[in-house]
Amino acid sequence: MKKKKSRKEKLLSELEKMLSSSGEIKNYPRVSTGIEGFDAGLEGGFLQGALNIVYGLPGVGKTTFLIHFAVEQIIKGRHVFVMDTEGGWSGDRVKRILSRRISELDNPDEVIKTIKKIKPLHVWRVTSRTEAKKCIELWDLIRERNLNVGAFIIDSISALYVPDLMAASHERLAMTARELGGFGAVMGIKMHRLAEAYNCVSLMTAWPGSEAGKKFKLREIMDLIKRNEPVELVDLATLEQPIRISGGTKLSFMAKLIIRMIQGPGSTGYAILEKHLFIPRRCIRYRLTDHGIVSLKSDVITEEEGIYEILSRYEKS
Repeated sequence: MKKKKSRKEKLLSELEKMLSSSGEIKNYPRVSTGIEGFDAGLEGGFLQGALNIVYGLPGVGKTTFLIHFAVEQIIKGRHVFVMDTEGGWSGDRVKRILSRRISELDNPDEVIKTIKKIKPLHVWRVTSRTEAKKCIELWDLIRERNLNVGAFIIDSISALYVPDLMAASHERLAMTARELGGFGAVMGIKMHRLAEAYNCVSLMTAWPGSEAGKKFKLREIMDLIKRNEPVELVDLATLEQPIRISGGTKLSFMAKLIIRMIQGPGSTGYAILEKHLFIPRRCIRYRLTDHGIVSLKSDVITEEEGIYEILSRYEKS
């Protein structure tokens, strides 16, 4: 007579099946940013197949940084799709960085011929959340064209929140902020899925959150507690989250790589690596020039003390 398996034996058997059928741990190959110092600091570049976020105040070089990356993809014959919400992707700006990069190549004529043939840069000027959602839907259909996609870029996600916040009444401000946070989270999920589906890089730029926004969030949580309404753990976590991105801190939970760019003295800037799946916190020094961003391997600062000194010196200003 066949012996009946115990509950423990059944569970162990199920566990064996799960372990044998589980896939490999997901790998995230690096994709060059097009800037030596950033590639060195990120140990290869942006994470492929994932959402990457770059945030900071206006004028620190976020768009210029992304144009460098886009140019690197373009010269390799890969298509780049950009949702431009701030009007920063002007033709002259892109051409200046592209021309500089092509002049450094061994086969410039061949690269120029390929670019003219496939026209790999596609920029949409988007000014509302409705247009942004439609743009994402169109991007999702690109796979039917069988294109070699290098990146999807939103520059910036925060600009899509401003009109709604300015139009909201004082009574609806809290609800509007929650809706916008939900919108940011949804866009983050969709961008991450696009990166996975096309095996490319998804990039977003954003503005930093303010202390006023943090106080507003705290007041909102206190009101929920007073009314005996449930408070999500994620809401409490965002109060202590060192990464505060304007328009929805839930974005920071979704991104696999987050860089904060801050202004230094003169034309100098510092890129703080605030989140990465594999690399510890570090800083990359860079310079803004007429030809774009310049950063060398020697500009990578890995010492924790040096990073905190930079932050304490420039963050308040």
